[in-house]
Order: sequence, then C-alpha cells, then structure tokens
Amino acid sequence: SLFSVELKISDGDGGGNRVVIEPSLEDLQATYVQAIERMVTSIRGITSVDNDAVSLLVLEPRILLNVGAADPLYADLDSTIKHTKQNITQLIASAMKQPLELAGMYAEYIWLLDEEVDEYLDSYINAEERVQKEQYEEQLHKLNSAMKGINNIAYRYESFGFVRVDTEGARAFLYGRALEK
Repeated sequence: SLFSVELKISDGDGGGNRVVIEPSLEDLQATYVQAIERMVTSIRGITSVDNDAVSLLVLEPRILLNVGAADPLYADLDSTIKHTKQNITQLIASAMKQPLELAGMYAEYIWLLDEEVDEYLDSYINAEERVQKEQYEEQLHKLNSAMKGINNIAYRYESFGFVRVDTEGARAFLYGRALEK
C-alpha cells in the first residue's frame, strides 16, 4: 500500500456525525497533483549554461523548457501534463471506491451517536407510557446486533492495494457507544 488512511468519526457540517477517511480522497489527489506541479516548476527552473560558459559576455539565463507557462512552443507538453493530472485524479478516485464503501459500512451505525447516553436513558425513564418489555427487548436486540455487526465489518487493517485503512478508531468508538447504551 502506498498510503495509510484512517476511518474516523467526524462532526458533519450540518451538526450530524459521519464516518470519514483521513486523509481524504481529495487530500490524496492533491498530493499527487502537487508533486507533478513541483516537477513542472523544477523543470521550468532549469536554465541554459551559456551564461556561465561564456563568462566574457553578459547573457541572461535562458529557460530550456518553459512548460506550464502557456508558452505556445510547449503546448503539447502542457497538454500532456494536464491529461496526466486528470488521469491520476481519476485513478486515485477509482482506487478509493472500496475504502469509501468500507466507510459507508461503518456509517450504517452512526445512529448510535444520535443522542448521548444520558439522554437515551432519560427517554426510557421519563417516558409517559411505561416501556413495554417487547420494546425494551427489541432495543437490546438492536444494540446487540450493532455490537456484533461493528466487530464483523472488517479487520483492524484492511489493505486495498493503493491504501491501507486503519478501522480501529472508528470501530472502537462505535462499539463503545453501543456498549454504553
């Protein structure tokens, strides 16, 4: 695996919780695109040696490959660089499909975080009607199924070729919340 990522529980923008991969897909894509951009900048910084070789004449340094600067002489190289960035972005998105699906599997249990444990218990204690035994058993069965399901989704580390996903933090957090309830 080229990268190690981690599943985490994150506060969503709208106030809800969600399971995310860190670093994100966008962060991984940006890492590769930035590497290409740094290479282009380095190549554009290579100048001819004629100003150093001919010390008696004052010559301005001349850029050998003016790529990435919209120079019409290097339009084909600029196009190749642009297509390479697009291809890499698409390949990374494709390689991250399965890790994102894994995050979705853990997201099925995000309902465990909807309310705090105290609120959860208060809803049973302060209920206007007494909670029926069947309802209570149903809730216990749901929590028990969640604990089993969370532990059976994946191993601590799942390798997908491009990335290795560490699931322990999200798994332990969700399992702990189910156990508390």
